[in-house]
Amino acid sequence: AGHELDQSAQHLGLASERRYRRQREREQLVGERTRPSDAEQQPVLAVNPKALDGGRLWRIVKQGEVETVQALAVKSGRKLGEWLEVSAEGLKSGDRLVLEPKDLREGQKVKVASK
Repeated sequence: AGHELDQSAQHLGLASERRYRRQREREQLVGERTRPSDAEQQPVLAVNPKALDGGRLWRIVKQGEVETVQALAVKSGRKLGEWLEVSAEGLKSGDRLVLEPKDLREGQKVKVASK
């Protein structure tokens, strides 16, 4: 039995590369222009925080015509506006993630319904 995920609703998210930008906030607080650090200029992997399930993310993996979910252990970092910086072995930009995961098991078949 598969688990139905509605692509148009709040069930799917993407891992995305984001740049950590706080220079403008710093300028407003300090009142002077500062050069962002090297770390702040590097792209980082970020996800919608709704994709977190404890210390895991559920990635949708397609094998032929079958889609299943794979649990990835995740370490969260800085909040980047609506996004959360994360690191997880094997996670890359563009991976499809389940938002607000409930009752999923490793390798469980899922069906992404597109509307």
